[in-house]
Amino acid sequence: MTDSTVSTKAASHDTASNITAPTAPPSDGRIEQLREWLEQRYPDAELDEDSDLTDGVVEDSLAFVELLVLVEDLRGTPIPAADVDLENFRTLRIIAARFFDAAAAGDGQ
Repeated sequence: MTDSTVSTKAASHDTASNITAPTAPPSDGRIEQLREWLEQRYPDAELDEDSDLTDGVVEDSLAFVELLVLVEDLRGTPIPAADVDLENFRTLRIIAARFFDAAAAGDGQ
């Protein structure tokens, strides 16, 4: 290995160690579509990425199933049964991280 190869590898390692998790939902439009659907169904709800959807928004099992189906449609693949947990659907931010991020989107395939 040459000196330039070693320094290039060291630089790429330093960059990788400084990567942080995203703080906002992905900007590919799926969270916005989900938010629009929720706002149409629940016009009195004030929604942001951290609103608790289980607190006065998605209140019954039918609404939860409709939300689940919409998330599956938006991601293009079924959600594994093990991931059908209320905690995975609590906020738009959690939904984005669990089901729409590139790494998570491949878990059901």
